[in-house]
Amino acid sequence: MAAAAVVALEPVQQALSLYRRRHFSECAELCERHSSSSSSEPQLLQWLGVLALTQHAWLDELELDGLQPLAEELLDNQATAQTGRPGTSLRAPAPATAATGRPVTREGRPLTGMRRRPQSRAVSTAQLGVERALRTAAGPGTAARTGRPSTAAPAVLQDLGRLGAASSGWPDKPWLAKPLFRFLYHHRGDVRQALELSGGGGGHDRASDCCGWWSLQRGRCLLRLGMLREAEHQFRRAAEAGDPLPRAHLWLARVQLQMDQPLAAVEAYRRGLDKFPNEAALVAPMARVYEGLHDLQRSAKLYRELLCQDAVHVEAIACVATHHFYADQPEMALRFYRRLLQLGMPTAELYNNLALCCFYAQQYDMALTCFDRALALAEDQVLADVWYNLGLVALSSGDKTLATRSFRLALVYDNGHAESYNNLGVLELANGNVDQATAYFVTAGEMAPELCEAHYNHALVLKQTGDLQGCARAASKCGQHAASADLLQKVQAFFQSH
Repeated sequence: MAAAAVVALEPVQQALSLYRRRHFSECAELCERHSSSSSSEPQLLQWLGVLALTQHAWLDELELDGLQPLAEELLDNQATAQTGRPGTSLRAPAPATAATGRPVTREGRPLTGMRRRPQSRAVSTAQLGVERALRTAAGPGTAARTGRPSTAAPAVLQDLGRLGAASSGWPDKPWLAKPLFRFLYHHRGDVRQALELSGGGGGHDRASDCCGWWSLQRGRCLLRLGMLREAEHQFRRAAEAGDPLPRAHLWLARVQLQMDQPLAAVEAYRRGLDKFPNEAALVAPMARVYEGLHDLQRSAKLYRELLCQDAVHVEAIACVATHHFYADQPEMALRFYRRLLQLGMPTAELYNNLALCCFYAQQYDMALTCFDRALALAEDQVLADVWYNLGLVALSSGDKTLATRSFRLALVYDNGHAESYNNLGVLELANGNVDQATAYFVTAGEMAPELCEAHYNHALVLKQTGDLQGCARAASKCGQHAASADLLQKVQAFFQSH
């Protein structure tokens, strides 16, 4: 039987096959290799190359909480107030730990079930150069991730970054203009060229703006350039144009969060929910905003409503479990964490949380087993927290030797772990080593100034040694801590009576 003949595919067919199989790098290389040859359709190959490079560099910016404006120091007229009234700002100080029942992070946000970065903190670009900041780091695409200059695209596609209205006619064709915009924004990171292409850089405004798509893209470009008020105006236009997706409302709320207006962002989410009822993409960020405002009850309520619509929403499950854990309901939290384990997420953090829930639910054998799994799966950054929690379990069970070793192992993997320093100080104080305990308390307070327990323990040691002035200074460093405030009041009353 004769061997089957192998039919060679045309370059366009090969590129389409690679693109459909999501082999974007190979597709771009093929388009670059054949677009300058004697191909019958060079423009189609260029277009496919643009699509492949764009998809290769595509990132969902709505999930990047750390994405900040680039030219913040040049746009002083966009500056916002640094202080806000309580309940209206994400920069407001956190309430006392005893009042909320939940510890806070170093940024002042309450501890949640998901690891996030602050949304209203600006990043300075003074060390970058303005031109470099506006071109190579403007977008989250390939140029931003690799640090390459924007001219590092394939040779055939270099001129695409300088296309004008009088060039090849691509910007005047809607079916070509949108892929070109995505290429400039995501892959090249050239926000200024993308803004000019969208009609917002001094050129003509696009009349055929279907469902506010171009208004939304202009708003994204203006947001990356730090022009928050102009971006807010474009996002409002896109939201009013009837976008079939809730993207415009999400971007509008995002720019309002960057201006530290969380209540306005919540209102934007509510208007979006009026158009898109029970949309998980709108409910979840609104719950995050309430977490940032320290309204944990309302945040947990929103997460529960989200679980009624999407029973496998990972963020909602984790945050509801965290809420139950800090509400002294470890059995309820254990149910949600087991649900995450059933969804196929066997991470070190999950096993660590399962171990803590099992311990406080008096399932001690399961707690040790979960700690073993967490130690086996954890990386160096997470190992410090796992050993610290294991030390807390050992301390609660009365094994001070295991607790001391666990806290020291936590410091081996993270020498800035302030909680371990504080607990080692407590153990040294119980053994009668006052000087060593004082050193641990001072180190913990320097490592984490927001750790009220370290300042309070240091103040107690100073009071026992007779240094009442030092005791007052240490207790005043965390005025929202109830025990510290009570101790400070007693010391001040002693000074007034003498």
